[in-house]
Amino acid sequence: TPPAPQPQPVIATAVPAAKALLDKARLARKQGLLAEADALLERAMRLAPSEPSLYLETAEVRLAQGNFAAAAQFAQKSLSLLGSRDAFSSRDQRSEAWRVIGDAKEGQGDSAGALQARREMERWN
Repeated sequence: TPPAPQPQPVIATAVPAAKALLDKARLARKQGLLAEADALLERAMRLAPSEPSLYLETAEVRLAQGNFAAAAQFAQKSLSLLGSRDAFSSRDQRSEAWRVIGDAKEGQGDSAGALQARREMERWN
């Protein structure tokens, strides 16, 4: 089945340069330029180290690279940074983070972990 359309989380940082780097990284990932996306995200994280969107996008890059453990870790970091935010955009980010974790667990052969993550994802949809 084709992947579900992914919502674009709203970046909540006051650092416009970090958002510009995030936008470039998303485009690079979609074009398959994973190393470039990774480098752009590293720069963005230095500018806005507490922005969950950057960690979520890094998780997506790691997932595309087949680095499932790192993908899950970055998605967990995104969830941690979201904390108790209850805005609509953070619900989308939580859902996406759990989707990445589920895909990463599946990639690691952890079907039970994948199922648990997908159930958590559904909670936020």
